[in-house]
Amino acid sequence: MTKQQGMLNDTDLDKIGAMFDSRFELKVKEEIRKIVKEELGQFPTKKEYFDTMDDLMKEIKAARADLAAHKMSHENIEEDTSKLKQQVQHLFKTFEIKDPTEVAISI
Repeated sequence: MTKQQGMLNDTDLDKIGAMFDSRFELKVKEEIRKIVKEELGQFPTKKEYFDTMDDLMKEIKAARADLAAHKMSHENIEEDTSKLKQQVQHLFKTFEIKDPTEVAISI
């Protein structure tokens, strides 16, 4: 038999199939890259993330310092209250006041 022009043999079909496969893979990879880029675009960059975390840590440290100062003021109130009670009792004895309402200012 003679070779007819325009007919594809198995080698030609294999070459066409390989070209189709490589182009299809390239197209799929491009689509995957596009999707990944779109999805990852929603996340902050490394610098943005660490800048935000630095600000957050500064706020947390400041809040902890404020809380510690606040707790300390409560502890001091208890100590001051007992001292004040002693001073008031001393004044009551000094001025011979028996009823604390006697000291209250009336309008």
